Amino acid sequence: MNTKDEARLSMYQAVIDFLKKNAAITGPLPQFAVIFTLLEQNLGKLVQLGQELSSNRSGITVSKNEQQADIELRSASLSGKLVAYATLENNNELLSLVKLTKSTLKRSKDNELVAHTLKLCDAAEAHLPDLAAYLVTQDEITALRDLCASFLVILPKPGETKKDKAGVLQSFKNLLKDTDAQLAKLDVVMQIVRYTQTEFYDRYTSSRSIVNTGARKLALKCKVTDARTGQGLTGANVIFEPGNGTNAKAMSGPDLTKVVKIASAKGGINFKTMPAGTYVVTVSKEGYVPQTATVYVNDGELTSVNVALQPV
Repeated sequence: MNTKDEARLSMYQAVIDFLKKNAAITGPLPQFAVIFTLLEQNLGKLVQLGQELSSNRSGITVSKNEQQADIELRSASLSGKLVAYATLENNNELLSLVKLTKSTLKRSKDNELVAHTLKLCDAAEAHLPDLAAYLVTQDEITALRDLCASFLVILPKPGETKKDKAGVLQSFKNLLKDTDAQLAKLDVVMQIVRYTQTEFYDRYTSSRSIVNTGARKLALKCKVTDARTGQGLTGANVIFEPGNGTNAKAMSGPDLTKVVKIASAKGGINFKTMPAGTYVVTVSKEGYVPQTATVYVNDGELTSVNVALQPV
């Protein structure tokens, strides 16, 4: 799951949390309960699938590495004993078969390591009656065979991991698509109260915004344009005054009201920080009719204010 998917899931959660707090408004709306239940269910499944996509085989890898190191050590030990026996018995055929260094075993691929080890076990069992003085026992050989069998079990099967992950990813994408479809229905339902519950509706649309956490963070961006030409207006005065619900304690002195003049030729200005709450924004410029609007700033979300001024 990438950062865009995480931001999308965060938006789903923000919408659900907001609607839960406003049950008095949403409760009577037609089909709301059905859509909302599906949203909650989908989000729960998406979180679970996202965790599966983000998971790794770290626990299995640790176990594999430990077993691999154990096999390498035991095989090197058995090889040394068999080399000693073959050398003293002038058995060159056996010597060429069992002479394996620890570095050779370490460089071997998983299946090659098992093959080398089992070859040593076969050779040891074939000469077991003569190997007591070389400290080779049947228990040692059996334990090494068992270790190889256990090691083979935890090795990933060719293509198995990729296939499983591809299925999870497809399920995740399908569920994202269905959740967006449910939200689209919800957007239509919200039109019922758009003009009778304006503050609720504005906050709902704000919760529907996807915050790109990978981008440079801004609290608010404002753009002022000429309503007739659509061109940005430089030199416009913008006043942000805190309304009801603004955390005034987070602002003090001259910052309680923000007064700025737009210098950008494109008519835009950005604010890196802005306490969460409701603001009354007044935009004015000589030769244009002033405009006043109410905007809502939420923590961790980018608020966009677009104002088109009518020429006098």
